[in-house]
Amino acid sequence: MPQVRDAAFLAEKWQRNAQNAAPNYTLGVQNPKKNWAEETAKAEDRWAQGVQDAINRKAFGAGVRKAGVEAWQQGAIQKGSQRYAQGVALAKETWQREWEPYRQVILNTKLPERGPKGAPQNYERVRVMGESLRQEKLRRQAGGAR
Repeated sequence: MPQVRDAAFLAEKWQRNAQNAAPNYTLGVQNPKKNWAEETAKAEDRWAQGVQDAINRKAFGAGVRKAGVEAWQQGAIQKGSQRYAQGVALAKETWQREWEPYRQVILNTKLPERGPKGAPQNYERVRVMGESLRQEKLRRQAGGAR
């Protein structure tokens, strides 16, 4: 019979080694063996096949049911709450750049005149703005804007 260390010992060893690997992670990102963007783009069909396979197996729902609410909450609280502020701070410029085209759409969309409170023409204003913003999103997706 093969000898295998107990799970608690191996989990401790894995955690210790993984925590010490952060500098290697950074070096790997800075010095990739292959161009990430090119390799990822070449994998698009394989990605789509994998996602379709997961859909067919109903893997998403199965994973959610297996994890349960408690696992989600524990991970979100223990990891997410600590990482949230840093992630937001790092994303400030990206958020501003990505928001600006939509801001311009809002500024340049001519809305119908307001009507009395509850009037149908007020809902028309919402429809016009919603369609304008949706068209911008589709335009950006089609053009690969990011």
